[in-house]
Amino acid sequence: MEVDDQNAGVPLQQNVTLEQAVVGLQLEVQQLQQRSNEDRRIINEYEVRATRRNPPKAQKPSKYYGERDDILIEAWLEDFEEYFQVENTRENEQTGLAGGYCMGTAKIWYALFRKKTKRNTPSMSFIPWRIFREAFTEQFCDPNGTLRYRTEWAHIRQGNDEMIKDFGQRIDMLAQYLEVPDEMAMDQFLLGIDYDLAVKIRLHKPEDLKAAIATGDGIEALDVNYNIKKKSKFKRNRYQSWMSSRTTSYSNATDDSRGTPMELDTMTRRKSVASRPKTFMGKCYNCGKFGHKKDKCTRPKSIQSVSSKNSVSQ
Repeated sequence: MEVDDQNAGVPLQQNVTLEQAVVGLQLEVQQLQQRSNEDRRIINEYEVRATRRNPPKAQKPSKYYGERDDILIEAWLEDFEEYFQVENTRENEQTGLAGGYCMGTAKIWYALFRKKTKRNTPSMSFIPWRIFREAFTEQFCDPNGTLRYRTEWAHIRQGNDEMIKDFGQRIDMLAQYLEVPDEMAMDQFLLGIDYDLAVKIRLHKPEDLKAAIATGDGIEALDVNYNIKKKSKFKRNRYQSWMSSRTTSYSNATDDSRGTPMELDTMTRRKSVASRPKTFMGKCYNCGKFGHKKDKCTRPKSIQSVSSKNSVSQ
């Protein structure tokens, strides 16, 4: 009986040791999670300090030379507003900063606009950005710009040397300006590109315009045959026409019945143009026509010629 009691206590001890091992592993996992959280917190604090020391700099807007393009003007003004927010530009410095980026005709307009504003409102210490934006848009935006862009949207097609990515950017810009829904923009994009490529893009079932552009860009990059065909189509046609004209001219130049090179010894020398007999341009005394002499006339001899011969013989 004592042996049985001892054997019965063995599994109990094993269960206790397994439970202790599981508890120890859980404690170790908790300690590792705390350490990882602490490391993550330290990394975040370091990143925050780094950004405070070196804050992100805003990209400076481009210069404007007076182009009458509504999309370009709207993008230029939006770039300045983003630049003002990032750089915390003061309100009294915004208009002067934008005026410094005006070049050409735009610079002349800004100088006249500033003088006119100071003359009309002498109490105003600076020109607010809102007034500058309204006057700038009224001056340089095309009054028929919307109609022109709608016409371009209706007839937009991909150029011969234009890549899918560039064409998609044009579609996206026009769609944003004209406030076209995303589904209509994607349909217009697929109608404006090559038919075979549009079929391949539709097979991927893109959700929106950006997905369709990315899919088409990937297909165009992978399909080497399509790229070569699209880029060198015009050049290949010109080369083929040039070669065909060259072969015809070469065949015409060599078609002189001279035979093969081994027959040069048996060839007879051609007569030069100077040694050829000249054609007779006078009048025939037999038939009365021009271009041949009487002795080479093929018509029957006339009575005058026969009587003249008899008289000479007598």
